[in-house]
Amino acid sequence: MTEEQLIELLACPICEERPKVQRKGDLLVCTLRGHGFKIVDGVPQMLPEDAVDPDKVKELLNES
Repeated sequence: MTEEQLIELLACPICEERPKVQRKGDLLVCTLRGHGFKIVDGVPQMLPEDAVDPDKVKELLNES
């Protein structure tokens, strides 16, 4: 299974609707509300308390 196929199985742990996430750089980003989850050493940090605020996600993506 490829990394892209594995990412397709993941869903945002914060949103009740459990929307998919997309990889954008070193983040997985919720397709519904834009929460971000860092990827550290190839491992997504998907706990709700590790989430990056959507405004911060925009800043981080603009920096790259």
